[in-house]
Amino acid sequence: WILAHELAHVRRRDYLVRWLEWMACVCCWWNPVVWWAQRNLRAAEEICCDTLVLNSLKPQPHSYAKSLLAVVEFLR
Repeated sequence: WILAHELAHVRRRDYLVRWLEWMACVCCWWNPVVWWAQRNLRAAEEICCDTLVLNSLKPQPHSYAKSLLAVVEFLR
């Protein structure tokens, strides 16, 4: 499920959005609205990828969330 989540980022072409996002941050580094938008955009990306995995692979939401948390705890 973790690999499917990361592949969802590729499928959605989030890497292209990241380039645009960083260009905005470089050009307007002084503007707090740009940093706020960046944070919200990344949160929305994660929610969209989670939804894509849940809709396509149909895992139990609780076990999917536990697997995500296990990876975060492992990497921490």
